[in-house]
Amino acid sequence: MRIAISLICLCSLLAFATTAAANEVLVHIQTIHASAGEPFVDPDIESLQNELRSGFPGYQVFHLLGRHELKAPQQSQRSLKLPDNDNSELVITYLGRTPDPKLLRLEIGLRGKLAAEVKASPGSTFFQAGLTYKDGILILAIKATLALSSP
Repeated sequence: MRIAISLICLCSLLAFATTAAANEVLVHIQTIHASAGEPFVDPDIESLQNELRSGFPGYQVFHLLGRHELKAPQQSQRSLKLPDNDNSELVITYLGRTPDPKLLRLEIGLRGKLAAEVKASPGSTFFQAGLTYKDGILILAIKATLALSSP
């Protein structure tokens, strides 16, 4: 009987933790400068080099400018100032999970410029690009992971 009660308590705790995790995400953003020139990939983003080269074929030079992490509760906006030529602001809203619980819904926007809904697997990286930066463009490598809500 004690084992059954312990298992029920454990299952309840796991269900609570899963629900809490579904209500908040950590969004990891790597800001990358892409330009033309002699091929080079910053050693800090070597793990992204295949995606960067295939996704952005007009650019051969990729420098990491910064890394940021935003905690985004469901339905709350979080923003980050970008170093592009227009001083744009990235706005991220976690919209929750899709009907497929393996996917997260995020709204990614550049204040006053664009807004797009993205469906992504937790931990996968996707890219937002095109803002002018110096002699090239700014690429945002974005990854969202589930987070436990703060008490």
